[in-house]
Amino acid sequence: MNTTLKLKAGLLVLLIIFSVLAIVPSFYSGVPSWWKKYMAPEGLKLGLDLQGGIHLVLRVDLDKAVENSLDLAATDLKDVLAEKGVTAVRMDSGDPGTIIFTLPNTGVIDTVKEVVGGEYDTLDIKVDAEEGSFPKITLNLKQDEIDSIRAKAVDQSLEIIRNRIDQFGVAEPVILRQGDNEIVVQLPGVKDPKRAMDLIGQTAQLEFKLVADETGVNLNQLINKAI
Repeated sequence: MNTTLKLKAGLLVLLIIFSVLAIVPSFYSGVPSWWKKYMAPEGLKLGLDLQGGIHLVLRVDLDKAVENSLDLAATDLKDVLAEKGVTAVRMDSGDPGTIIFTLPNTGVIDTVKEVVGGEYDTLDIKVDAEEGSFPKITLNLKQDEIDSIRAKAVDQSLEIIRNRIDQFGVAEPVILRQGDNEIVVQLPGVKDPKRAMDLIGQTAQLEFKLVADETGVNLNQLINKAI
């Protein structure tokens, strides 16, 4: 056996030895602490196929995201009109992508046009004042805005899911986008699928609450009261 072949065989043996040293702590917990610290600090990361876990495919409701954005813009417009003394009553349009408001009379048309003229550039707004019927406002999201919402909805969902999965402390979870509206989630080693799905699938809710406008604590008053 020549020298080159001996060196190759020796390197192969050393590689096998170091590989065994690195993976032993992953299968046997009784190794000394110094072994885990210096020889294999991380151990072998077992994936979903080796240790089991949860595999989820989530679908983002893009149509609902567009509908919610339109509803939020319509509510804002209604509130602004109310501040101008114009009462707008929402009617059933039969189409989730369209919102219709009726107005009390034609005398408020100028005010409405003034309000919608300089703002709401994400909306297609049509004001109709036909004879013999109440004036109405028809709202639709512009196509560019719809495309933007649909593109961002999945990315926002990905970020939310990542933040929620951090609570599990899962080693190397897989969270990636699949197609136009799906998210694949793999959680190796998670043994409580119900808790995982409850946490990932819960609906986020933003709340606004009034804060007391009282001044800071009067320390001298509290001391006198205690005395």
